[in-house]
Amino acid sequence: MTDEVLYLGTKGSIAALERGSGERLWTTHLKGAGFVSILLDGDSVFAHTGGHLFRVDRMSGIVVWRSELSGLGYGYGTLATMGQDGTSTAATKMSAATKMSAQTSAAAASAAASAAASSASNGT
Repeated sequence: MTDEVLYLGTKGSIAALERGSGERLWTTHLKGAGFVSILLDGDSVFAHTGGHLFRVDRMSGIVVWRSELSGLGYGYGTLATMGQDGTSTAATKMSAATKMSAQTSAAAASAAASAAASSASNGT
């Protein structure tokens, strides 16, 4: 498998797809049906979902190990590793849809506050 592979984390699973064709090379179900953050590191794909951390073989999709991360909860997680050049590489657990939802919510809250202020100043 070459660097022409795209890795996707979603709904408690990770999948490897061929970039050019979109052909699915393998899929591995990890846990639950939640969002999955992933980080590539050498021959491994590290994944966090449902309060568990997994190390998956990048070529086969086989789970090498898993850690239950007892006591750390089930929220969003961030994975990071030190790159070969000494810089940090991080994968955060916030999708574009989540970012857009947060921006939309902030805009709606701002508009509501503006409307309330306008009503208050107009005596309505």
